[in-house]
This record gives sequence, structure tokens and C-alpha cells, in this order.
Amino acid sequence: MEAHDDDARYLGAAVHGAMRPVLDAAAVLADNRRLVSALVRAREEIIELRNRLAFVQLELEQTRATTLREIPTG
Repeated sequence: MEAHDDDARYLGAAVHGAMRPVLDAAAVLADNRRLVSALVRAREEIIELRNRLAFVQLELEQTRATTLREIPTG
């Protein structure tokens, strides 16, 4: 019976060893998916920040234009 148990353990270890590259590849794929999700979120945030910056720059230009008109030049 011990020989059978040893064979089962050996077979289990062999199967686990053979599956290791598959499990590693699956882990890498999962990591890549998480990274892609993070990159998509970062890209969306960058776009939002660019839009805010453009709006603030426009407000600043309008404020400067208004301020220059209000200063008496004479």
C-alpha cells in the first residue's frame, strides 16, 4: 500500500510540476489585466486633468482680458 501512496504522491507532484507554467502564465495574464485596468483609469484621469487645465487657462485668459480693460490708462 505504501508503494501505491508513493506513486500517488509522485504523480501528484509531477502533475503539479507540469501545471506550474500554466498557473504562472495565468497569474501573469491576471497581472496584465490589472495593469491594463490601472492604465485605462490613469488615462481617463489624465484626460480629465487636461480638460480642467484647459478650462482654468481659459478662465485665466478671460480674467486677464477683463482686468486689463478695467485698469485706467490715463
